Amino acid sequence: MGLREDLQRTLIRDTSIRPPVTIRKSASVRDAVETMRAAGLGCVVVTDDDAKAVGIFTEGVLRHGLNESVSFLDERVG
Repeated sequence: MGLREDLQRTLIRDTSIRPPVTIRKSASVRDAVETMRAAGLGCVVVTDDDAKAVGIFTEGVLRHGLNESVSFLDERVG
């Protein structure tokens, strides 16, 4: 069986989905990268002060920002 067939037969309740890793929009890009590295993930969910999701910070966003300027690490993810 392939991945597609496995996904079609598996119920959501039977998956081992872990809670999302989040970071506040006021956090720095550097903090986001450290959080992603610690969790072994390529992205984090960005939240507002009420813990509501407002976006996602990904490795792609990081690459794009670093291509512009190394100081991108000190900017806010929000």
